[in-house]
Amino acid sequence: MTVGPFRCTVGHTVIGNVRCVNAGLRNRFVCTHLTTGILRSESLCNAEWSDFMCLSRPKMHSDVHPMFLVINQIAIGKTTHGRKQHGRATRHKDVRLCAIGACAFYAQCRFHCTGEFSSMTVEDWLNNESWFDIKSLTDVIGDNTEAMTSDAYRDRIKDTLKALNLPCGNLLHLGRKLGSKLLDMLEEETKEILRVGQWSSGVWDNSCSSKLPLGPIRKLAGFVGSKMHFNARTVINLPEGLLKSTPIGCWCYKALDEVTAACAETGKNETACEFLRFMCELNKMFLQDAAAMSVLYPDRATHPIYQLPPFHRDEWPTHLEEMRAALSGEDNPLDASLEKVTPALHASMAHSQQCISCIC
Repeated sequence: MTVGPFRCTVGHTVIGNVRCVNAGLRNRFVCTHLTTGILRSESLCNAEWSDFMCLSRPKMHSDVHPMFLVINQIAIGKTTHGRKQHGRATRHKDVRLCAIGACAFYAQCRFHCTGEFSSMTVEDWLNNESWFDIKSLTDVIGDNTEAMTSDAYRDRIKDTLKALNLPCGNLLHLGRKLGSKLLDMLEEETKEILRVGQWSSGVWDNSCSSKLPLGPIRKLAGFVGSKMHFNARTVINLPEGLLKSTPIGCWCYKALDEVTAACAETGKNETACEFLRFMCELNKMFLQDAAAMSVLYPDRATHPIYQLPPFHRDEWPTHLEEMRAALSGEDNPLDASLEKVTPALHASMAHSQQCISCIC
């Protein structure tokens, strides 16, 4: 028997509540990604890890922090008709609503329980057949190459919507309904809503967008009324020991170095490199969002995911305090108060105003 944080295995059988924890984190990822990433439903059930990649958009002159984007390929769906479409999302300003952070939490829990990828060699990574078909949404028990049915999360979504008094008749199209309504309430142009959901009638608009629709992507991530992008938690650096202590970090950095070196010699298998880069970024985001969640919403720090090894390391309290300091000015980093910039001048002006009020 092997016993670990919220994990207990006898042979190859997982017992305890680990399946519930994994399912809860998986359902959170599905819900957030459907409403702020792809605005679709069934397509996500068929997604594989090899369908995901990430990129950082060069920081514009109006940005404080660079925008990180996750793009996933949609190969199978009711309206794809053999064409490949794409889901696109950036990190949400509200850590609770972040689809990318939710993906990171779910992946850490799943890989901790299953040990997937941890024993793969360079030869395995260079052989697409050994990892290309592994599904993104799975149970911790069973075949990880078999697509899940939408029933796996539909009932949970129904309970959540009922608790929030949000009527929704077609749960399999939650992303289309809520995602498009959010953009509509944010007064986004209709053509842009069609673009981000890829619902226009033209084949080009549906499958081959000329550029990323950054306007609606930004709004869905909570940045409304300003073209300036800022997200303090996304730029906090982490020590190497903390990064490599997670279920993903214990293998992804070494694998990336080895596969990158192998690809440099052969000029092939770039997909494996891109996937491993995505895993490294996901690993960092997990620790950033976990710290932000602990700082902003301490009651959520009791979740079983916080039993994982990195949260018991000596570096974690230091990272937590750095995150707390960064989030203290999160409202608007350019709106520097006089009290913080020049405290002496602020005190003098406050005293003068008090004297004037007494005279009047």
